[in-house]
Amino acid sequence: MLMENYQIDKIKVAIRPVPYNLHVIKCIVYSKNIDYGIRSILAIDTGAYCTSISGDLADKLEYRISECDETIVFDTAGGEEEMYMTTISKICIPQLQSSVDIEFENLRIARCEHFNDRYIDGVIGLDILLKYNIFINFDECFIELYERSPKILTP
Repeated sequence: MLMENYQIDKIKVAIRPVPYNLHVIKCIVYSKNIDYGIRSILAIDTGAYCTSISGDLADKLEYRISECDETIVFDTAGGEEEMYMTTISKICIPQLQSSVDIEFENLRIARCEHFNDRYIDGVIGLDILLKYNIFINFDECFIELYERSPKILTP
């Protein structure tokens, strides 16, 4: 049976509701340009092609537009928007009831000026979310991420 090989490696992360009907995760974003991480608030966005951060956060991390290696036009909820792609060192997300953080290293992200002066510092997109089966409990404010089995991904 296909489900026999399914691994139940569960990651549990706190979320909290914010205005505009968003649910966010507190995390720390790291840069190759500075020696420390910056606490950030990223929204969960199942409609976002990739993870993106605000231009303000990119500036704090000392990522300059001139360092971006690609420009892509994304079709967003607000219309077409030009974004600059770069690779960040790491995003760390603390787990509930665990001292071990989830780390995503060398992650391709978009620098999105749309998030400047907003309630969030960016979004966690499908590039991360598609790696997991996800259960969101809005009542108790947590999200559980289960690693997907390659056998389930392959038809």
